[in-house]
Amino acid sequence: MLTYASVKRVSYDWDNRRPVLTIGTVAELTGLSQKQLRVLESRGIVAPLRTETSRRLYSTQQLAELRYISYLIRVRGTNAAGVIVALELLDRLPDEVRSRVLAEAEVARMALDAREPIVEVAKEFGTPPD
Repeated sequence: MLTYASVKRVSYDWDNRRPVLTIGTVAELTGLSQKQLRVLESRGIVAPLRTETSRRLYSTQQLAELRYISYLIRVRGTNAAGVIVALELLDRLPDEVRSRVLAEAEVARMALDAREPIVEVAKEFGTPPD
C-alpha cells in the first residue's frame, strides 16, 4: 500500500540562471513584443543564450529583469538609455531592497495588464474608463 511516508521525496535543483524560455514565451509573460526583446538584445540590455539554430533562450532570472524592464517602459515611459541607467542602479542595491523594488514594479505592471482589457471594452462602448 502506498502511503505518504513511503513516498520518496524528490528534490528538484532548479537553477534560475538556466536558459529555458523562448522569446515567444518571454514576450507573453512580460508584455513586451518580440521586436522589443530583440531591440533590448541589440542594445546589450539583455543577452539571451543562442542555440545552435540561433533560437533565443531566456532564464527565469532574465525573465524577472525583463518584467522590471517592461514596467519601466510601459508604466514609467522610460527609453532604452533610461532602462540601462535604472538597471545599473538596481544592481547596486542590497538584495532585500532590490527584491522589494522588483516586487513593487511587478505589481504596477500587473495592474497595467489588468487595466488594458477594460480600456478596450470601454472604447467599444464609447465609455471612457475611470
